[in-house]
Amino acid sequence: MKVELVGRPVFCGVPEKLGYPRLDQLQGTDAEKIIETAGRTCYDSFGQGRDSEGYAQHILEVNHTSVLEHAQYTFFITGVSRGLTHEHVRHRIGVGISQRSTRYVDEDNSPWITHPLLKSYMENTHGVDLEDTIKVAIARCRDAYSLEGMLSSIGVDKLTARKQARGAARGFLGNALQTEMVWSANIRALRNYLDQRANPAADAEIRALAYAIWEIMVKEVPAYFSDYEPIECPDGLPGGLKSKYGRV
Repeated sequence: MKVELVGRPVFCGVPEKLGYPRLDQLQGTDAEKIIETAGRTCYDSFGQGRDSEGYAQHILEVNHTSVLEHAQYTFFITGVSRGLTHEHVRHRIGVGISQRSTRYVDEDNSPWITHPLLKSYMENTHGVDLEDTIKVAIARCRDAYSLEGMLSSIGVDKLTARKQARGAARGFLGNALQTEMVWSANIRALRNYLDQRANPAADAEIRALAYAIWEIMVKEVPAYFSDYEPIECPDGLPGGLKSKYGRV
């Protein structure tokens, strides 16, 4: 599994009509400046009240988190299973999704992902029988996936054979097939995602992904992600997080 940041917000400046911030206001990353500008617009409060650090904390304390929707980040995610992305794409509000297509991309030799719990089991118990079972299952799925040559052999043109065969045969590809995606989300959506997917009750694979995203975001926008702390999970696998502010 790998997560790479490919896009972040750019702050262009405070409109003159909003006034002039104090020296201790409008501090931090571009995302934090955008959020502070949005929030202070609501109350016409540049030059007054809290400094930037206190302002961000207050936003979370009073749950005025609609202003977090103004800052969006984009990630390239790879080395995850399609089972994970079936859950991942359920997060629709405030996000953008572009995923590898199994209809247009040849998956004949694509790797499959071993779930973290199975991987831990095999590493700790030398589960050769389970590993062999998985290999056999993958081989059978790949055999069933090879329909393109059969269609071509009966005269179907190459383009149609490729698209229709893959469209039909992808039903034999397992949820553990490796995939990749570009995923964008605003900060409010990201916090909601972490609250649900870095939860100890979440699936271990998507929990690991949520934790990896948090590791990026706590450096990118510390004012709105440093309130999360790692916690232990009942399954003994890593990735659990909890915010002191709860869900936003």
